[in-house]
Amino acid sequence: ARALTSQTPALQMASDAVRTAQGKVAAAKSATALLAEADVSDRALRVDLRALGIDLPRFSALISSVQFAETRGPYSLLDPRIQATKTLIDRSAAHKVQAARKGIEEARSELAEERESIAAETTRVYLDAVRATESARLAAANAAMAQTMLEFATERHSRGLATDSEVRRARVNSNTGQQQLSTARFEQTRAILRLLYLVGGEFGGTLELTTPMARHDAAFTVDEAVSVALRDNPKFQTMQLAGQRLKLTDEAVDSTWLPVLSTFGDVGEILVAPDPSGSGGMSHGLTFTAGLELKMPILDGHRRALAHADVMMQMQEQQVRLRELRRQVELNVRVAYASLAEATSQAALVEDNLREAAADVNEISANHDAGNASGLDLEQARNRQAAAEDARSAAFYAQAQARVALAEAMGNVSSLAW
Repeated sequence: ARALTSQTPALQMASDAVRTAQGKVAAAKSATALLAEADVSDRALRVDLRALGIDLPRFSALISSVQFAETRGPYSLLDPRIQATKTLIDRSAAHKVQAARKGIEEARSELAEERESIAAETTRVYLDAVRATESARLAAANAAMAQTMLEFATERHSRGLATDSEVRRARVNSNTGQQQLSTARFEQTRAILRLLYLVGGEFGGTLELTTPMARHDAAFTVDEAVSVALRDNPKFQTMQLAGQRLKLTDEAVDSTWLPVLSTFGDVGEILVAPDPSGSGGMSHGLTFTAGLELKMPILDGHRRALAHADVMMQMQEQQVRLRELRRQVELNVRVAYASLAEATSQAALVEDNLREAAADVNEISANHDAGNASGLDLEQARNRQAAAEDARSAAFYAQAQARVALAEAMGNVSSLAW
């Protein structure tokens, strides 16, 4: 949960892809959305009547004082107007909107895919940290036991009861135990640092790992696991959604030959000053335009055919990848399931071995206290018990890793209950 909320770069990019896909839906809708704009124009107009074919008579001033002007104006013409257009029927645009919406689902599936990947990686690193911590604990116990045996051998040698070879062998065992402890501590430190990195913690901090290695048996059959994987695996879902998006894109291309029906209109008012009738002041009048427009392509220069061929090629490639992914997902499920089954069987065996080794240590320890067993016999029995404990930890670790691999193939790592 902490890793999935730490906003890693990959997770942030996947989230941004969802928002980008949502923006593409809005862009696709804008092709048929209602468009409106307002404009105001103001211009000066002077009319030459002769240019309109009106030739007014002129009289000699001696005959008549009435004269007719050959021009009118200038007039101030103010024209505020609102214009709007709306596409009513466009099947190609509708399919583009559907394809864009499918792109949102595809982006969300990719986001789920990234979340599953983060969950799987974090779980594996957590298991590495638990395994390394258990190994360090066992190595510390082995090193302490080897140091005790060295002290025991040194004391026996001082009393003349042990040879130099026995002391040397004990010292080699002690040094080997310290070396193994150093290696185990480094592996523990590395695993914890990696886990701190994934969960967004401070590298100088500490972690308390509360989920121990434990045995878990599978609660479903392999066929049930395959069925769930083909339904819930995010990679499979993403590829299926990509194929559906390409199909809608192809339908949008095929629909470009269909007619497009749209409506348009504008309304405004014309104000003229001064009034051309000569009454002074200003005249005004309402003006509007409305209509329908039907467009139907006839020749497109093979653009539709080329676009269709390109989409069909992508769809064929997508189908090939989908078939291969289906087989890959089923392969991963079956391999992980087989690994889990074998790991579960081995876990049961090592648990039985550990019980036998513990009983053997108790028996030899009692014989040693009674003087019927040597210190070497007791050391060997304790080594067998330590080896059995390490084998149990390794078996539980292998089983947990198999569970992660199976859950990753099925697509439910983030919801896996431990």
